[in-house]
Amino acid sequence: MEENQKKMTFEEALQLVQKSGSMLIRLDPEFQNNFDIVLASVKNCGEALKFASKDRQNDPEIVLTAVKQDWRALEYASERLKNDPDIVMAAVKQNGEALEHASKDRKNDPEIVLAAVQHKRSGLYTASQRLKDNFDIVMAAVKHNGLALCWASDRLQNNKDIVMAAVKQDGQALAYAYGRLRIDPEIVMTAVKQDGFAFYWTSEKLRNDPEIILTAVKQNGLALKYVGEDLKKDPYYPDIVLAAVQQNGEALKFAGEDLKKDPRYPEIVMAAVKQNRWAYDYISDAKLKDDISRVLTLASTEEIKNLQEKLTGKLQVLSVEKAAEFLLELGNPRE
Repeated sequence: MEENQKKMTFEEALQLVQKSGSMLIRLDPEFQNNFDIVLASVKNCGEALKFASKDRQNDPEIVLTAVKQDWRALEYASERLKNDPDIVMAAVKQNGEALEHASKDRKNDPEIVLAAVQHKRSGLYTASQRLKDNFDIVMAAVKHNGLALCWASDRLQNNKDIVMAAVKQDGQALAYAYGRLRIDPEIVMTAVKQDGFAFYWTSEKLRNDPEIILTAVKQNGLALKYVGEDLKKDPYYPDIVLAAVQQNGEALKFAGEDLKKDPRYPEIVMAAVKQNRWAYDYISDAKLKDDISRVLTLASTEEIKNLQEKLTGKLQVLSVEKAAEFLLELGNPRE
């Protein structure tokens, strides 16, 4: 095979890399140093720059072509070209993570870094410390990826405008907010509107705030898992659970044993099962579970007529009227 490669002509080598740029690795050093062959290679596989000679990795035209095809190619550029503003800009405009492979000077270049952070995959984490403390750059970063807040300076993690922008984009960014802002009701409310689980990162006091928790479970019913213990004793708690199971029936598993004593428990259970039949597994009241089972069995057939007659005398907890209404709303779901 080596002998065949040595005998390969320029035309054959060129044709090979035009079909698959990564085949540059199979060619002799003379071809890996040939401008036309390397250029053809990186045009369809930017990362093929890895297999080019040092001279070609230091060629601005070849490297620029490579990073435009695939930002990852910047890793294989020469140190000189990792400091070239045009080449680095071309890479970070594709993906902010390319900044990781840029020179220290480019990581400290406001224009380059601003372009890098305006991606879901933010390059803020490799920016210089000076630019991690730049309000405009960090604001641009968190507007595109709220979690970029984790790389901001302490000063900006303590800036309400920055934190508010971050949690609007991703509620989980609350985890990286400075202490006092994690317990700011306005910020926490904004965070849970975007991600119901975000209130996990706030204080025990706000995890027991009915308004915040209701907003959270309406966004994601499973957030009920992290509700504060004091709130479970609040008269408003059944309303919160009802909202949670209406969003995701499986939230019933986090409702707590004490709730089955509440007169609204059957209503909550039916709402949960309507939303998701698997919620049936989390019914803690045995008699109610048996009633729901009977209703679901009937619903599994196509016998929706004469519900009152069919259910009379079969239920222990549910009223016939409630069960019939529940069954009609279920309709004829498929098994």
